[in-house]
Amino acid sequence: MKSVYFDSLATDYVKEIFASRGYVQLPLKEAQLLWTMSKDASFFTKLQQTQISNQLPGIMFMDRKDYLFQSLNQYMLQNNNALQNKITPFYPKTLILNSEKNQFVFDDSFYIYKPAVNSRGNGIIISKTIPDETENGVFQKFLANPVLYQNKKFDLRVYSLFWSGKYYRHQKFLVRLCSEEFQTVNEDNKKDNLKHLTNCFINHQKQSGAEVLKELKIDQNEVFSQIDEILKHVFKACFEQIQKKQKQAKFTYSFQLLGIDIILNQNGNKIEANLLEVNANPSVEATHDVDHEVKGKVINDLIDAIENKGFGEWVEIGQIE
Repeated sequence: MKSVYFDSLATDYVKEIFASRGYVQLPLKEAQLLWTMSKDASFFTKLQQTQISNQLPGIMFMDRKDYLFQSLNQYMLQNNNALQNKITPFYPKTLILNSEKNQFVFDDSFYIYKPAVNSRGNGIIISKTIPDETENGVFQKFLANPVLYQNKKFDLRVYSLFWSGKYYRHQKFLVRLCSEEFQTVNEDNKKDNLKHLTNCFINHQKQSGAEVLKELKIDQNEVFSQIDEILKHVFKACFEQIQKKQKQAKFTYSFQLLGIDIILNQNGNKIEANLLEVNANPSVEATHDVDHEVKGKVINDLIDAIENKGFGEWVEIGQIE
């Protein structure tokens, strides 16, 4: 008998998929597989080594915006000082408020403040200077030339999986679209989130990523090539800290589904993929038809992977050394 434990935040859609795959729900201590939100290290010390968790101990070093970009800033600095071939920047200029505030050189651009641990667009502020009410978080440069679809700003929600020492990218992905047509951000419209923020909990607009890129005549293989390089950098920059937490928790039998948020920026004749953030608890609700098409395939292929039945549309990108 296959069994799963869900915490209180698990969506009905995920429960339906597991039920269709023959899983029955059991209490935490009895279930083979655990589907929960992110947990601290103490949670994992209570688990049995025969159990599988959908959360990596220490995933906060990739999921928390300040930890993620602090690691990436250090990684870029160290590697570009050591390497002859410099790493091309793959995310907007980002200040870590709790450690780099006094080192930041401001220009006349707009920046977006994101709290370290908030999600769903909560607490976001667009400004040219650091707002007084901010706490721990990041201050990220607002990209001036985003690629538009139907004259609206959008981002890509790409899915990554870490499992058994390797990380993967799924070939299905979403476009999350603003509700109103794009305008260059200025002092008058900077609070107009329906124009500027692509988060689906603000704008509620989603479409198939493959269809949108095809309509825009953007080479999907080239975009994925850039995204795959971004994933390699993220895992190299962050995973050492995650491994330390795994050792502390004495629990390594986990997989991790990640939501990778990417925005495409037009730089002359070139389209560049930029990392916006990484989510350890990506939304797996199904509120649109495209959610069933994309998220359903992502989750079913994930279940196949942990059941050793193949990887479906998961593409191997790299492994942890």
